[in-house]
Amino acid sequence: MVLHTTPWRETSLIVETFTATTARRPCRPGAKRPTSQFRGLLAPFAPLSLSWSGRNEIKNLVRVEWIGGLTPLRGNALLAAFYANELVVRLLARADPHERLFDNYLQMLRGLAEARQDITLRVFEMQLLREVGL
Repeated sequence: MVLHTTPWRETSLIVETFTATTARRPCRPGAKRPTSQFRGLLAPFAPLSLSWSGRNEIKNLVRVEWIGGLTPLRGNALLAAFYANELVVRLLARADPHERLFDNYLQMLRGLAEARQDITLRVFEMQLLREVGL
């Protein structure tokens, strides 16, 4: 899942991803180029299969595949999901896997899509705080 993107140089982005096995990981896909194969895929809340390479903290993204399965978010549900992404970016350390939290994140997105916004978001907040030890 893409949590956040930041422009980097003229032809690239830094994409903050959240996966079940590697937690938060920054990647550099080169997605701002008009011919980039990743350009339309790196959207928040889209389930993706990602592959990267490199020895640095910021990996080079080499493959992105959309795997689908989530209903698109709209209105207040979309705002709540962006809020949850900010919480994950700010509270989780990079490269610190939280498989259970990733599953909770997916459940939260499904709940937001089903218009159960208040309770779904509050449950995720509590799960996130427990995972980080608070």
